[in-house]
Amino acid sequence: MLFRSDISHAPAVGSERPNILLIVWDTVRADRLSLYGYPLSTSPELEEFAREAMVYERAISPGNWTVPSHASIFTGLPVSAHGAVTPGKWLDERYETLAESLKSAQYDTYAFTANPHASEKSNLLQGFDQVD
Repeated sequence: MLFRSDISHAPAVGSERPNILLIVWDTVRADRLSLYGYPLSTSPELEEFAREAMVYERAISPGNWTVPSHASIFTGLPVSAHGAVTPGKWLDERYETLAESLKSAQYDTYAFTANPHASEKSNLLQGFDQVD
């Protein structure tokens, strides 16, 4: 698991440790965001946030649609390993997710989503304490 070594060294509860915010924005194109040079101001709030955040200039999706991509993001596994690749396939519970790793390190985990593919039907939300 890619995340295990990073999280297992987290400081004990009560001591200072980082807050973690993972934003997954599905089906957005970088070539249409002013943050990445699009001539119209399409993402002014994102530009403001980026002034103090890490901005990646080159990112590649692990899959070609929502479920396999999110399953890879949440498990650290390639699409070929987790098998959540076609409609009707879901992320098997045997794979530990980032939310589960964070929970075991005594983080509170929350998912806020309006994406119908990121739901109980796909099991992508496995391990979150709260889902809204």
